[in-house]
Amino acid sequence: MKKMNVVFAFIPTKAPKVLFIMKGTFHIPVTKDEHGDDKNYVTIEYPLIIIGAGQDKTTIYGGFYIQRKQEEGKKIVLQDITVKGSSRSGVYSNNGLSFLCKSMTFTQCGGHGVYASNTKGRLISCVITQCQYSGIFCNSNALVELEGSQTKVHGNVTNGDWDSYGLCTYDTSSVIHLLFPLKKESVSTNNGGGGNYGVCLGKYFSK
Repeated sequence: MKKMNVVFAFIPTKAPKVLFIMKGTFHIPVTKDEHGDDKNYVTIEYPLIIIGAGQDKTTIYGGFYIQRKQEEGKKIVLQDITVKGSSRSGVYSNNGLSFLCKSMTFTQCGGHGVYASNTKGRLISCVITQCQYSGIFCNSNALVELEGSQTKVHGNVTNGDWDSYGLCTYDTSSVIHLLFPLKKESVSTNNGGGGNYGVCLGKYFSK
């Protein structure tokens, strides 16, 4: 992925646009950040489609860190993969490209299952479970849309943090939007901490 990012930086037309990951289990090496904390992210710096062999066939131990400022009509697509055991969030996008996750599982993450700030994301038929903090954390100026009957957010906030929820928004600029016929009561269940859905500050939740 590092090589692909470099290629895109110098010759964008030569960078692969689709990456297929075969059946199997893959570990992202754990390194240290500037504060000495563990991180095991794959960093994506340009619009890319990453497709696994299936949720029950391709497992990646680690997470995805999405960078590059948003561009109209461009996004990251993650599909048919289980993301497990990230030292932080399963997908993390802060001022990064918008993203689409389809038929994904995020489990046992050390942070949130999915974190979005100042970006847009969509989850279709995804499962988020057993993460230490919120299943989905939607920070300032972010929109996360949920759709698909398979979409479930359950059993998260395993550290008991009272200010984390299954579905968590930060303030009035952050929105989690459940597309019809999904309802927050059926999508987000059995989460610890503050409960299945709530806000850290302000009061805004889009059904």
